[in-house]
Amino acid sequence: QKYFEEVRINYKEIKVYGTPRRLILFIFHIKEKQEDIFQKIKGPAYSIAYNKDLNPQKPALKFAQSQGVNVEDLIVEDTEKGKYIFASKSIIGQPTIDLLSQIFPKIIKSMQFPKSMHWGEKSLRFIRPIRWILALYEKEIIQFNLNGLDSDNITYGHRLLAPQKIKISSTQEYFKKLEKSYVIVDPQIRENMVKTDIEQIIKEIGGEKIINKKQLKEIIYLVEYPNAILGKFDKKYLELPKDVLIEVMRKHQKYFPVFKNKDELLPLFIVIINNSRKYAS
Repeated sequence: QKYFEEVRINYKEIKVYGTPRRLILFIFHIKEKQEDIFQKIKGPAYSIAYNKDLNPQKPALKFAQSQGVNVEDLIVEDTEKGKYIFASKSIIGQPTIDLLSQIFPKIIKSMQFPKSMHWGEKSLRFIRPIRWILALYEKEIIQFNLNGLDSDNITYGHRLLAPQKIKISSTQEYFKKLEKSYVIVDPQIRENMVKTDIEQIIKEIGGEKIINKKQLKEIIYLVEYPNAILGKFDKKYLELPKDVLIEVMRKHQKYFPVFKNKDELLPLFIVIINNSRKYAS
């Protein structure tokens, strides 16, 4: 938000979305240009700016020139330190798309992660190598270069199910086109999909609905097109301490344990795949 405030770009809302392959910043109802502003700039003291005949002297002339105003338009005001001359001027706002070309590289470079990396011979550090940059203002490409990579109106679908290029002609079609290519951009929708799948499986097998919220939040950022499938393991492993089995499944395997009730595990687990169920083995 600070970058937009610094350049006086008004908008209604900013939303941030994330998947394993993409970070998305979506700005809603952004203004077409900066706010116009009125500035009053303090100049030299009146005593040195004008002579006794009220004619402007060199300090006044230089100040007017530096501010791009006519010397006749300078104004005189009383201050705590005496009389000073001021230049008042209106600054017309620049087009938003031009400013976004400057802002977006700064936003990307400012992002910090617990672990980051270099790649190739480039100096930028990021959580993973950046493969493409989609940047649009309505239907126009926001032009900039980051680390040798040009922004464009091209993105890509799901890595396995729809890896081809996708041209995004306007911001309004972004979500629909990605969904058709098996990418659910909104993590809340992915979470709802996972919960619905798990609840349906548990209902079918007669288990108890126990979903670890922390694990759920982690899982939804590991998948772009989530589907739940049921797996099983040998009953003999139920002889191990329940907490050990739960820890292994949740933390190491990223599986959801299946409970008969809150005190009893079943020899089953639910795994969330980043794929269609028909490709699950």
